[in-house]
Amino acid sequence: MEAIQEGLKKPRTDLSTCIGNPILLFVKNPEALAALKLPLEGGQLECRLVGVERQGIWFEPDRWVETASQQKKPLHHVFLQWEEVLSIMKAYETSDLEGVRQYRGLRPRS
Repeated sequence: MEAIQEGLKKPRTDLSTCIGNPILLFVKNPEALAALKLPLEGGQLECRLVGVERQGIWFEPDRWVETASQQKKPLHHVFLQWEEVLSIMKAYETSDLEGVRQYRGLRPRS
């Protein structure tokens, strides 16, 4: 049984390893978030991931960081529930992929 389970290991994505890194956040309904005055462009937002919780994520928009540093004002972190998140993209350097076994997805049975 253990041998079967080892053969079925799947790649794991863990957002907690992305905390502190830049991400591209896609939201489901940008109009519903208008009150937050997020700098959304086509439903997407460049930001830095600050925290991950069971209910959602904490982030800080890149534009807010620039504005806060220029105007010497405090920076605000934003919490977004998972129901509002469409997807999150994290960029990786291609040099980080060297020597890493590639996941090839499902293969047809022979």
